[in-house]
Amino acid sequence: GETTQSCVTFDGSGDYLTVPDHADWHLAGGDFTFECWARFNTASGTDILFGHADTVDGDDIAFQFVINAGSTMRLQYSTDGTWASSWSTINQSWSPSLDTWYHLAWVRSTTSLYMFVDGTELGSTASIGADSIFNASQLLYIGTALESGVTANYFDGHMNEIRISDTARWTANFTPPTERYTSDANTVLLIHGDENGGGTAAFTDSG
Repeated sequence: GETTQSCVTFDGSGDYLTVPDHADWHLAGGDFTFECWARFNTASGTDILFGHADTVDGDDIAFQFVINAGSTMRLQYSTDGTWASSWSTINQSWSPSLDTWYHLAWVRSTTSLYMFVDGTELGSTASIGADSIFNASQLLYIGTALESGVTANYFDGHMNEIRISDTARWTANFTPPTERYTSDANTVLLIHGDENGGGTAAFTDSG
């Protein structure tokens, strides 16, 4: 585990981070990379690592990046904002071991979706086609997805070096960086995990 650097700890029953709604979370049909280092305390339920969706009313749905039932790495998204008619799911099989740090990455490059664990692609490259992901008006949630104080599927574990980029950083196997990320022109969110706590933290958008 982490011994020389702090990390964000989620207890699985009410811990999460939020970032205000912003054009950076409006993915549409563009390239992206969502990534983090994560360690699981439990992995038998639905662990939402990133969510931009109203899971209560189901009418303002954008995306969720999920580890589901400890057996699949998943992207769920909507093209029209509704749950039932266009909630699409792309899965790759993967079972995390508990109390082990993993580098996880979801990458879109034009019509292809890649999922990586520790820099190794899971399964075969999936097609996301020309789908344009809906522009939701929700907060960006890290560690859950919720609306109006109602929640489910909290992540139980630890996260570090949480980064969202507006580019496809990897489309083939790679060696995950083990040093702190530095912001570049394609970084739209970077949380190292050692920021001052207390409920609120300010981030400089240098990307």
